[in-house]
Amino acid sequence: SKQSLMEQNVLKSYTANGGTAYPSIRYNFDGFMQSLQIMANDGFGADFKFMLWDRDRDKFRLGLVNVAAFLAQATVEAIHEDTCDELNWQQVAGRYAISNSCGQEGRSYQHETCGMYSCIMDPNMEVTSVSSANQVRAPPPMECRPGSGTNFYAGYWDTSTGTEIKNTPYSNTAG
Repeated sequence: SKQSLMEQNVLKSYTANGGTAYPSIRYNFDGFMQSLQIMANDGFGADFKFMLWDRDRDKFRLGLVNVAAFLAQATVEAIHEDTCDELNWQQVAGRYAISNSCGQEGRSYQHETCGMYSCIMDPNMEVTSVSSANQVRAPPPMECRPGSGTNFYAGYWDTSTGTEIKNTPYSNTAG
């Protein structure tokens, strides 16, 4: 069935060390179909929809491309690790910068835009993710909040002790 194909080939996760595949705990076919129905019919903000039920053939194809891109991104960022958030995975000089929540691989997330599909950045937003990597002494869930100065050092995660060091600034690869 299409459901078993999706579950066996797309909705599967892997253990951290051994890379052993297992059915995702967080992502399943029914949840995917429910989300797809919402995204195709109702959309979210800025009138964004997947257009899978549009009678216009070009819009329908664009909807299929959107679903494929969504699944590719979701697989890389979430399903593979069975997490619902981005993980703090990039080390800088052997440490995980807490500021990785602002961007990894030298990126600055607040400066990334997608034209008319971008949300306006809220400089006062505070958010903490739910998930962290599935391994011993992994960095904690990422968090983002405004602030600067001595009381707002981002610091780093020390994997040897499993603690967050906040009393000193520590930059990610973006600086």
